[in-house]
Amino acid sequence: MQPDGRPPQPPVTRDMLELLHIGLDDHIPENACILAAAETAFWTQSRLGELFTKNRSTFDPRRVPARSHLSPPSTLNGSRTLFYPYTKMKRYAGDKSSVTRQLGKSNPIESLRIHLARNHAANDSPLFSFFTRTGDLVCLTKRHFLTVCNRIWKSHDIPHTTGHSFRIGGTTELLMKGVDPNVVKIMGRWSSNAFLRYWRQLEIIIPHHAQLLGTSFTSFLTMNTVSKR
Repeated sequence: MQPDGRPPQPPVTRDMLELLHIGLDDHIPENACILAAAETAFWTQSRLGELFTKNRSTFDPRRVPARSHLSPPSTLNGSRTLFYPYTKMKRYAGDKSSVTRQLGKSNPIESLRIHLARNHAANDSPLFSFFTRTGDLVCLTKRHFLTVCNRIWKSHDIPHTTGHSFRIGGTTELLMKGVDPNVVKIMGRWSSNAFLRYWRQLEIIIPHHAQLLGTSFTSFLTMNTVSKR
């Protein structure tokens, strides 16, 4: 958990992900990999250390996902399951999360499709790896991933962002869109205390879930319609 007294890290937002899509040409294999990694980390509320290797030339399938750890589409919308062979909480027992299709430019399912097409490699290859101009397959590291993301965001006057901001950003986005907090908690593999500790934009999230309790859905729609006139 974040130590007491440390300023809270600002979350990555959906708008920031869309800036990455503007700044990175996904026809380039490296860029396609970075975009897929950003979307996956955000929407699955992942810790970056559970997705990336520390060295671009060394891959341990016991620590980070291989391509075989991403399931085939399991719903009509193409949602998939990602298995993490090693996690902070469950260690080598591993864990899994759902990668769900989203509307708009920020869509992990489409970004993964493009990435896997641009960087077609064996199933035992690192999930987030890409082909260089010389044809070598290299791992995407956390350091390089954040360097590229921050370079683009800096050009839009966005402060330096850390890896944990992807996790809390995904959590915040799902809560703001009205996803049941219990579902968000399960999707992000949160422990109860940490889940509450890292909520962001509470002035938006709490009213969304706690106001107008006891009214019918029809009354809720009526009140909102009247208030917008």
